Amino acid sequence: RIIVMTYNRADSLKNCLIAIGEVDTMDMRVSVEVWIDSKATDSEDADPVTVEVADNFTKSWSKGRACVHKRDKNAYIDGQWIDSWRPREGTKEIALILEDDVDIAHQALRWLKLVHGRYDATYNIAGYTLQMENTQFFSGKKGKRVGPKTDSVFL
Repeated sequence: RIIVMTYNRADSLKNCLIAIGEVDTMDMRVSVEVWIDSKATDSEDADPVTVEVADNFTKSWSKGRACVHKRDKNAYIDGQWIDSWRPREGTKEIALILEDDVDIAHQALRWLKLVHGRYDATYNIAGYTLQMENTQFFSGKKGKRVGPKTDSVFL
């Protein structure tokens, strides 16, 4: 499953969905879900242009199921990450979770499937990333992702 989280950035979402459309699915059926957060006030719906971009993509996706989820109240980015994927216990499903400003490579699912096959039995791994250990912030500064000194954040 590919999950895309967005808010009101129709152009970014469109670029992300174009990249998803070009991903090699290796003849697998791949579901795509677009989760659109609503505005901060309960009286305002999700951005209509963003909804239109997502709806247009779901009509053209032919490699599996595609749908759009519009939140009825603002979940913010942390709520998007926490509540967009709830795999059933015992499922073999894996998900590629993206924010709308991410561009992915044609081989992303191939890589995800291979790394999942390699590390699936490892008990202390919470997820796999296509991101490097270093982060480039908007300010241009670089930062390193770190955790407690007793733990390894990246293998």
